[in-house]
Amino acid sequence: RRLRVFLSEIRRRANVSSKQLCLAGFSQGAMVAIDVALDLEETIAGVVALSGFVMAVETWAARLRKHAGLRVLQLHGSRPAAV
Repeated sequence: RRLRVFLSEIRRRANVSSKQLCLAGFSQGAMVAIDVALDLEETIAGVVALSGFVMAVETWAARLRKHAGLRVLQLHGSRPAAV
């Protein structure tokens, strides 16, 4: 809830719509960015997830139905021994 309020305030101050907002994160931040994007009422422009793990496949898949058209760029290296 606090992140939703924060994002709403940022959009208001910057005078941008949800369709102009992109969330990004690295590692655990990537998971947070995806989770927040899928928890919002409106669909944002996209999510960039770097070196993160898809931790809640079933939950996120169910929430993704409500966000048709959400663009996601997920990148992960091939050498890390752990996520």
